[in-house]
Amino acid sequence: MVQETLAERRLQGEKHLIEAIEKSRADDLVLLDLGGPSNLVATVTINRPRYFNAINTSAWIALTDTFRGLPRDGSIRAVILRGAGKN
Repeated sequence: MVQETLAERRLQGEKHLIEAIEKSRADDLVLLDLGGPSNLVATVTINRPRYFNAINTSAWIALTDTFRGLPRDGSIRAVILRGAGKN
């Protein structure tokens, strides 16, 4: 009985994570601009101004994917992380 409950919770957690991954790919939760000065600076923007750019599971996954996708050849010297909305 306890094992069934744990298994059910695990399945629910996995479903939630899959839904979050799909949502993060569907929305523009994170924006990337590689056009900084001399193309050495990348600007990553959390695009959730309605929620004051709070990071939920979907945003976290999108941020992780964005950072993993940055070039690793030394062409990016700095990354600016900012939130969308009021400056």
